[in-house]
Amino acid sequence: MDPFLIDRPIARATVPGATTAIVFFTISNAGKETDRLLRASTPVASGVALHQMAVEGGMMKMRAVPSLELRPGARIELQPGGYHLMLLDLKHPLKAGEKFPMMLTFERGGTVTVPVQVEALGATPAERK
Repeated sequence: MDPFLIDRPIARATVPGATTAIVFFTISNAGKETDRLLRASTPVASGVALHQMAVEGGMMKMRAVPSLELRPGARIELQPGGYHLMLLDLKHPLKAGEKFPMMLTFERGGTVTVPVQVEALGATPAERK
């Protein structure tokens, strides 16, 4: 049994010429050991970075983080204004209605592939049906 439950993985559609996109989802660790999300990859982008949005000195800033710790029973939402995956150097624009695979690599749990649904520009995970 896979110890990770990955719910509602979505990407936002992009405008023509965009080179980046954002992926959101909720991840839960149903296992008995702490694990870490180390990296992600997808064939639709040259790279994927784990980012965190945070308010520092009254300004919203985005910074890359090396990994995301998942303690047993933890549930973490990758959502606007918080953690998210940034797709870098897109190979083509993302269009609403498409799907693409995302490979998530964990320190202990190995690699898990999830289908990501492309939603409308500005969509959030809560809007996904």
